[in-house]
Amino acid sequence: VVLIDEKTSSDGEGVSRAISELGLGVLIGKRTWGGGIWLSSDNKLVDGGIATAPEDGVYNEKWGFGLGIEGQGIQPDIEVDNNPRTSFDGKDAQLERAIEKLK
Repeated sequence: VVLIDEKTSSDGEGVSRAISELGLGVLIGKRTWGGGIWLSSDNKLVDGGIATAPEDGVYNEKWGFGLGIEGQGIQPDIEVDNNPRTSFDGKDAQLERAIEKLK
């Protein structure tokens, strides 16, 4: 079981796509961020800032560059949303569903 949500990005999306494509696990949560083209972050600016730029996209025959993630994200196999109020109260619906799936 792999938990994903809108904050899952970059390598987390690539690994999630691989696990799903290879049938190694079930994705639970919400659609991911959608960043399938990795960004460089070593472009230092004079003022100390960083300029990011598109750098690498992973390719496969089914999805093309970016593994079909760029701008779309990855849909979970089982969609579960964490309600902000219940999360504040210490409950995690995604984690609870994952535990239920593993039983």
